Amino acid sequence: MNIKSGLTSIVLCSGVLFASLTYAGSAHHSGKHFLLTKHAAMKLALTDEQQNRISEILTEKRSLVKQAKAARADNKGTFKAIVEADNFDEQQAKETIAKMQTVKAQVLLAKLKSKQQIWQLLDAQQREKLSNIQRKKMKRHQQKEM
Repeated sequence: MNIKSGLTSIVLCSGVLFASLTYAGSAHHSGKHFLLTKHAAMKLALTDEQQNRISEILTEKRSLVKQAKAARADNKGTFKAIVEADNFDEQQAKETIAKMQTVKAQVLLAKLKSKQQIWQLLDAQQREKLSNIQRKKMKRHQQKEM
């Protein structure tokens, strides 16, 4: 196993571990991250300091994800050029694929890092409440899929 695939495996496994945070983190109706809503602040009894720090963490993550999207757009242009070229350049294709995998890993890493930083901001009682909210949301989501 090479380093890239090992890193990718670790990141993906970590993603599965924190997958439930994704459900708690998607406030589809308001467009806000769940933890930035008044509802979450009330339910979890978040302090102003915690809310401000969560906002900073999420702003930083959004910035990193935005940069990655720009890099992905560049890679898509390169893929298009490879496809439309008269001759297939396998080496360029492999390099572009490797760049794309690196960008995806960076995005996943940024997401996991932000989730872990937020988790560390919460006290034990808030973590328990958040876990309960996440379980309920996951249960509802699974019922909708049925």
